[in-house]
Amino acid sequence: MRRRARRRYTETVQNQSGGDSAVFPQQQTKEALSVQEVLTIWVDLADTYEVQGASGMARLLPFTGRAEGPDFTGVILPGGVDTQRRAPGGCLHLSARYMLEGTDSSGAACRIFVENNAVTDADGKFRKTQPAILTDSPVLAWLESARLEGTLTSREKGVVIRIFARPQP
Repeated sequence: MRRRARRRYTETVQNQSGGDSAVFPQQQTKEALSVQEVLTIWVDLADTYEVQGASGMARLLPFTGRAEGPDFTGVILPGGVDTQRRAPGGCLHLSARYMLEGTDSSGAACRIFVENNAVTDADGKFRKTQPAILTDSPVLAWLESARLEGTLTSREKGVVIRIFARPQP
């Protein structure tokens, strides 16, 4: 069951992203050059729960995994879930919510709550995700008000999520 769930999710991500990844738009601007990667999250998928109704489809994908960044190392706590919803003939809406637990760059124990949302474009591809973060770490507190964007890249056992911070205007 787990292998089938991983394959279905990977196929969903590949189909929605053209077989590769949700591409972070490349711009030849000063702003694009100052984008900072703040977290990389390796998601390991578990089972898939799906329902198809007259008004669309909903899918729940529980997951675990780990995360690393310049100021954080940790794991995804139990309870992480990606919720996908599609209306007939409509775009796929993705919303993942999960808690990370680990240590920040000062060595202090901390937690990070992540809500990461995405919608496919008219071509059915994910272009970027829109993460929001809450944390109890003073070192990472700046992420709560940062301009964040993310990418999704499929992998054999799930996906890799990369979260980037853009400079404030």
